[in-house]
Formats: sequence, C-alpha cells, structure tokens
Amino acid sequence: EVAADGTNIDHRREMMMAALQGGMTFQKGLGAIHSLSHPLGALTDKRLHHGMLNAIFLPHVLRFNHDSCADKMVRIAAALDVDRTEDISHLFSDINRQLGLPQRLGELGVVQADLEPLAQQAFSDHCSATNPRSVSVEDCARLYAQAL
Repeated sequence: EVAADGTNIDHRREMMMAALQGGMTFQKGLGAIHSLSHPLGALTDKRLHHGMLNAIFLPHVLRFNHDSCADKMVRIAAALDVDRTEDISHLFSDINRQLGLPQRLGELGVVQADLEPLAQQAFSDHCSATNPRSVSVEDCARLYAQAL
C-alpha cells in the first residue's frame, strides 16, 4: 500500500523497518540473486538498477533454491499466507507486476549478447557462496536465460 499512497506515515515506517531488516540480513549472505545482479549492474553501456535486477531475479532464484531450503520456504509461505511453497515465486512476480516493475531483463534493454560473458562472473561473485543451493556457471547461465 505504501507504493499506492506515499503519504501514509505508518506504511512508510513499516517499509523503512523492512528495509533495515533486509540490510541486516547481509550478515547471513546474499546468494544468487545478488551474484546475478552484480555483473549486470556493472555494464557500462546500460544503466541497470541493482534493486530492479534483484526484483527480476527473485522469482527465478526462489524456484531454483526451493528444494534446498524447504524449511525456510514453509516459514515464508506461512508469513505470506501462501498455501503452497511452490507459489511463493508467483506471489513475488505478481507483486513486481502490481508495482509496475519489469518482469524480464529484456524490458530493460538487456539482450542475450550482454549475458554471455556474465555467467562466469556471477558464479565467481562472493554472494554465490552463500546461496542455499550450490551454483554452477551453467546454473547462472540458465537463470540469466530464464530472466531474459
């Protein structure tokens, strides 16, 4: 609701607390969402916002990690009032859509040629080591393709 009404101080306060708590999670590691976003955000011929990239990758990485952190998925589903853990990624896609965020990298002007050299960089990114599921170069390439 804060996106629909930026004047609601209670909602803005809650969003600020969510952002603070999100920042505190950096101590636990950021995982594949960030490792995929970092090389893309570094492209000098594109102006890609890190948070926007994270939003696009979130549903894809949730599906990729699903079976490797089933206990966390159950807790997330309960917190979000989602019946099936498999539907969490769809919920975040819907939220992105409702906020008017792009669903695909292509909507930001990213093309396959941009992605080809990035899978190795994403794999080598320090955030990959903290992903709940082991990530390979091939996994990174596949996640880029899914998000394109």
